[in-house]
Amino acid sequence: MHHNLSRRCTFIERGRLIAASAIPGYPSNLAVRAYSPSSGRHHYVCTSALAALLLACSSDSGQQETGIQIGGTIRNLRLDGLVLQCRDQFVSVPAGATRFTFQHRVPVGAENPVQIVSAPPGQLCRITQRLGPFLGDLSDVAVTCNAPGTFTLAATMNGAHDFGHTATLLKNGEVLIAGGATAVAELYDPATDTFSVTGTMVSARQRHTATLLANGKVLLAGGWIDGYSIVTATAELYDPASGTFTSTGNMVTPRGSHSATLLADGKVLIAGGKNTTAEQYPVTAELYDETTGVFTLTGSLSGLSFLHTATLLKNGKVLIAGGDGTNRAQLYDPATGSFGPTGSMVEVRGGPQATLLMNGLVLVIGGQGPPYGDALATAELYDPDDGVFRSTGEMIGCHWAATLLSNGMVLVVGTTATLLCYGADPRFNSELYDPQAGTFDFTLDPVLGRETTVRPTLLPNGKVLLTGGVIVVPEGIPAKLATAELFSLP
Repeated sequence: MHHNLSRRCTFIERGRLIAASAIPGYPSNLAVRAYSPSSGRHHYVCTSALAALLLACSSDSGQQETGIQIGGTIRNLRLDGLVLQCRDQFVSVPAGATRFTFQHRVPVGAENPVQIVSAPPGQLCRITQRLGPFLGDLSDVAVTCNAPGTFTLAATMNGAHDFGHTATLLKNGEVLIAGGATAVAELYDPATDTFSVTGTMVSARQRHTATLLANGKVLLAGGWIDGYSIVTATAELYDPASGTFTSTGNMVTPRGSHSATLLADGKVLIAGGKNTTAEQYPVTAELYDETTGVFTLTGSLSGLSFLHTATLLKNGKVLIAGGDGTNRAQLYDPATGSFGPTGSMVEVRGGPQATLLMNGLVLVIGGQGPPYGDALATAELYDPDDGVFRSTGEMIGCHWAATLLSNGMVLVVGTTATLLCYGADPRFNSELYDPQAGTFDFTLDPVLGRETTVRPTLLPNGKVLLTGGVIVVPEGIPAKLATAELFSLP
């Protein structure tokens, strides 16, 4: 039941929503007249059960109801067709609604009272509610429907570039997929949705960096080689014109899981990381000059930074944030070649992701809590104007990769198969962050379950290419671990 207006009510009969009213002159236990919105017609329903339901709905005893009032919030409902049920009551929620309330109270002690009877066609809706029994009114039941956007299977790569590969958008619109415990490299062409093998890397690398240079070449530096046993200082260049890899100068220090950031002057800042020498966690940083092919030392970090983020700000400085076991953040100033302090993050984060938003703020999501702790569903924003990190909306799940979309929103993907996603639902494998609202909404899930090593790449056509990280191939889908997919907005 939904409304109690005179002798009318709305309920579900045989899967259809109908509005019914008593027929003047007829006993209520013999017949009622039902109106169907879908057909626009009235019809007679001669069932004593239905009539009894109408009679109970339309009766007015004049006594105030006792019990618990049930209601909550609605997010992202773009279409009509959402129907909620609470015991023997039903609510039909129109598109655009932000709240719902069931008219009649339910007995004290109810548990998980609200269910989704049907969702709008083309939308997926999920419900979150506290565990009962409830002794007082419940107003925080949350119904969330998916944000826009869909995933579709793309072509299959020629090799399984999984753990620690890189995906780099080239100036011609193609994407270079390189490394991941293999020397095989390949190109993705969005125009034809195909992968093709290109030149072989000088070294099979993983957890290296790949940076598009101003001259159109790609610098691949450091990483683990020889089966994840040695961290290397070597680097190489990929030339799209010839489709070949060639060696370039070595870094001063071997590094893996470091950061590489293209600066405004065309040089590349290499910072932090980890190696297999006695130094283990270098605090040094260096610059690569594409005109000479040489790495030179620059300022040193204020502390170890391993699995941190590095973001080029609009003022030309680089924000280095987080890393294993720290909430420290610092700024690199290319003008002085030195690192200086800035505000600390709200939380300790190892392996977070940072995205420069169109408004100049930096979104930092996820990562791992204090050393080797749980995955994080929290997020925060860094404001370069005052150097302060502030909490923003919390993710529904725990995610490890992010990319800025052409509409200013941020797509976050990749869940974790090994870490506890404390306080969040690990089933949500993809979400959209809205900078204006400061909130995350889940999208329809990727076709394949993907974890921390997934790489999202924004293409010139506005779609996002996902490669690597496959952990689940649903039954009946002709996909392999090397299969890529595409995210598209309407």
